[in-house]
Amino acid sequence: MSLGLFNPYENTLRIFIDPLNYTTKLISSNKELTFAFDNNLNLISNYEKIIENNMNTILATIFDIIFPFVIYDDKNNIDAPLKFEFSTKILYSLSFSLVLSISYLMFIGRKYKIDKYGYIDAVIIFATSIFGLLSILILNKERRNYFGFRVFS
Repeated sequence: MSLGLFNPYENTLRIFIDPLNYTTKLISSNKELTFAFDNNLNLISNYEKIIENNMNTILATIFDIIFPFVIYDDKNNIDAPLKFEFSTKILYSLSFSLVLSISYLMFIGRKYKIDKYGYIDAVIIFATSIFGLLSILILNKERRNYFGFRVFS
């Protein structure tokens, strides 16, 4: 971010005024520029700080593990407006999906007898991770049968 490329949608501008000087901060996602001016608006000093976003990388890693794929809108490609992209941490994501599937089987095994639909649900959860788990929890067994969502009946 340079001074001439201030974008109000992506950057933050803060102006602090005290009796001795004016302080201006330009903040972007990875850099903070601070300028100090005197009362005549002459530049006294400036300071540049690189912001390390460790939390963003941790959250991005968690997102990649929980969601094995992402479907997003690609406005540049008219022929295929939806893009499908796998996670960058696919092995961790598959491990997380396996843990979800086994946990689901253990959970329903405590309350119900596991039938072939329970195993099919576990395979769906393994293939789609949190997306499949949420859809199976929302559309429980009775609702899926009511709506006619029978697999291998």
